[in-house]
Amino acid sequence: MPELLAMARELVAEGRFAPFGFIESRVRETFEPLIDGAGVIFVAEDAGRIIGGMACGLSRDWFSHVPLTFEYGLYTRAGHRGGIAGARLIAAYLKWAVALAPVVNINAGVTSGIHQERTIALYARVGERLGIQMRAIGVAISNQG
Repeated sequence: MPELLAMARELVAEGRFAPFGFIESRVRETFEPLIDGAGVIFVAEDAGRIIGGMACGLSRDWFSHVPLTFEYGLYTRAGHRGGIAGARLIAAYLKWAVALAPVVNINAGVTSGIHQERTIALYARVGERLGIQMRAIGVAISNQG
C-alpha cells in the first residue's frame, strides 16, 4: 500500500488534479476494496520496484446487467514511460475485463492531462492485439482542472 499511495500522489501532483489536493485516507478507502475483490489493482515492476499501476473498478451499467469496468487511474512513473509497462498494465486490465462475462462494457477515462493522446493510442493498439476493439468516444468535460 505505501508504494501505491506514493504513485497515486505522483499522478495527482503531475496531472490536472493537482489543485484538488491529495487525501491519503481517501485513496486508501478506494484502494482497499479493490484489493479485496471489488475491482483490481495491477502493478508493473522493474528490478523489484513498482514503476506503474492501474486501479480498476467493477460495476454494471445503470440500464442493464452488463458488467461495467472502469479505471480509476493508469500511471507509469516518468522515467519508465515509452517502454512496455503501460502496455502491460492496459493488457492486464483488458484481459481481466473480458474474462468477467461474454459481454462487458470496458471503459477508460483518459482525463489526467498526462500524455492523453498517446494513452488513447496505446489502448487502441493493445486492444487490437488482444482482439478487442477500443475506440475513443466523445470527450471528457469538466468544470474543474
